[in-house]
Amino acid sequence: MIGSVIILMALSAPPLVRTRLPANESSAVGSVRTIITAQVTYAATYPEIGYAEELKAFQPPPAGESPNPHSADLTDPHLAGGEKSGYRFHLLLRSRKETGRVDGYVVLARPLRYKRTGCLSLYADETGVIRRTFEDRLATLNDPPLE
Repeated sequence: MIGSVIILMALSAPPLVRTRLPANESSAVGSVRTIITAQVTYAATYPEIGYAEELKAFQPPPAGESPNPHSADLTDPHLAGGEKSGYRFHLLLRSRKETGRVDGYVVLARPLRYKRTGCLSLYADETGVIRRTFEDRLATLNDPPLE
């Protein structure tokens, strides 16, 4: 009896995974948009710094503290930690002015397990354009824009 239940669960797992992929991918797109918005807000709030150099700069500050450049309170802790809804997110420095102000960045989003948590990889930069690929690789500036 227990063996047949396990077999049935195993057979039903692939459809469950397939239904979860679109939800994870949609969440990843929303998270990249959140990061883009957080970068615009961060740069406006801290103009001498410009854009944030790492995701954890968007995390909520410790209890009792006000938002600051290290904990700007612009995203949820999971996204600021770099993983959310089956995806890993990276924020990379793209360019810095002579004054030290960050004026360019890249956001990358990739499934934690290709074809298990998602098939869509994303790329965005300070232009706000999100680019995508369904190949098992990082998305790049050369990939088509998300439609």
